[in-house]
Amino acid sequence: MGLLDFFKKKQVDDTPPAPEEEAPAHGWDAITEAFERLYPGQTNPPHRAPNVFRMNDLSEDAAAYDGVSAYDAGDYWHFVTYGLTELYAKETDDPGISGYGYEFTFRVPKLADMPPLWAFDFLEAIGKQVWKGATFSAGHTIQTGPLDGRADTREDAALVLCDPSFPDPIETPNGHVRFLLLVGVENKVREDVLASHEAQDDSPGSENSVIAAYRETNPDLITPIEEKGSSR
Repeated sequence: MGLLDFFKKKQVDDTPPAPEEEAPAHGWDAITEAFERLYPGQTNPPHRAPNVFRMNDLSEDAAAYDGVSAYDAGDYWHFVTYGLTELYAKETDDPGISGYGYEFTFRVPKLADMPPLWAFDFLEAIGKQVWKGATFSAGHTIQTGPLDGRADTREDAALVLCDPSFPDPIETPNGHVRFLLLVGVENKVREDVLASHEAQDDSPGSENSVIAAYRETNPDLITPIEEKGSSR
């Protein structure tokens, strides 16, 4: 059979194309499975997703995440982001780390049947800073301004801690993922943490003394913002 015969055969081949399969989301599934183990039965938590996923948006205004879920922890909502790690195919060179290596979590008081919208907005703002080049790890602090956008809210900074529900990173087909908990605090606490870092010789694995003291007063590490002002 000549080359022309081959092309003629291809032209008359009327076999219907195979249906397009949905791309696997192994990284996304691993995050969901970790939270469903923590909160059994919550298979459909409140969730916010952008109109256009980041992979399809090349603009500077692209969403930070492909989604954010909020799980009901009883006294508080436990948020988790999807988007700073490799949710779908492996793209980075390091096989041991998925994307940036972490997703953010956040805890706020459960005051209604649905989580507060400002918490989604806060996480989105921090996530966009990561895409702009900011890097975070446990022990860092962030000066944010009022977390919920209200001038009288006292929590205007955040601590970055390892989420105590996940002391170890989870393993995914795309590498490991840590969960970094953002905790809203007054900027005075942030300043005390920074001063303490300078004053003491923090040995590897030890926790800053100011953060350790704060953890004793707020063991669940809930950002204490109520719907009508600070809880304190």
